[in-house]
Amino acid sequence: MTPLQTLLQHIVDYAGLYPPAALPLPEVLRNYASYQHSEACWMLGRLVVNASHLPAFQGVRSSLPSGNWPLSVLAMTPEDWEMLAACLKQGLPVKAIETRAETAVQVKEIAARSRQLGVQEVYTEVPYQRRDVLEAIQQQGLHAKARTGGVVQTAFPDPDLLLQFIQDCVSLNLPFKLTAGLHHPVRGMYSLTYQPDSAKGRMYGYLNVLLATAFTLQGLPELAKKALLEEDQHEFHWLQDGLGYAGVILNSSELHRTRSMLHAFGSCSFTEPHDELLPFAHQRNP
Repeated sequence: MTPLQTLLQHIVDYAGLYPPAALPLPEVLRNYASYQHSEACWMLGRLVVNASHLPAFQGVRSSLPSGNWPLSVLAMTPEDWEMLAACLKQGLPVKAIETRAETAVQVKEIAARSRQLGVQEVYTEVPYQRRDVLEAIQQQGLHAKARTGGVVQTAFPDPDLLLQFIQDCVSLNLPFKLTAGLHHPVRGMYSLTYQPDSAKGRMYGYLNVLLATAFTLQGLPELAKKALLEEDQHEFHWLQDGLGYAGVILNSSELHRTRSMLHAFGSCSFTEPHDELLPFAHQRNP
């Protein structure tokens, strides 16, 4: 496995149902089927849906193209959890649950529900600056989740907040997932929606958060922040035996360790994360 594959294999959870793409379910299913059989399939992770979408998915399941259909299901309300429980009994391929909590009490409730359902991977979105909730998530054996963007600039967290979240997760040995605003490999000014007249905003890149995680794991906070703010993809050097940045080489073992901490990111686009990376990834340095 190349360093590129070690860092990015199955990292993009496809969330085409959600803004700014906001595609209808039939189109999302067609896209996911197409991505599974494309040369980019190695980057494709799970299909993200709401619990309310599960009956419709079940209704068309027998007509879907061959392939795997691993679901990551958003469950935010008691009704969502009931729907999820009913569909799990019907054998739907639910591999993960995504939810949110603002208190330790809510985390305990989520843990109890997920244990009843027998789903091992549960990603719990938390507000920033709530280490106490992260501690509760870690104690219950769940995973964390944070929102890294949206369709307005104010939805993007301050770099120090995002870096603190990463640092807290690393210090707690708490795996996490990120979602929203990570369509592109590196930070920069991009259109916030797909409308022709869309405003632009400064968005994080998925390489930024991955390397910020890697350097946090190594105890290099200044380099982690530098990587989080990097806006030149040429500064990320794909090598035969690792990934180089700012004179530091992350070997395959360190890249694997990074992915054991940052499991995935949700994106309403799959083509952008893949296609914008390749011209740079193939320009390897000796």
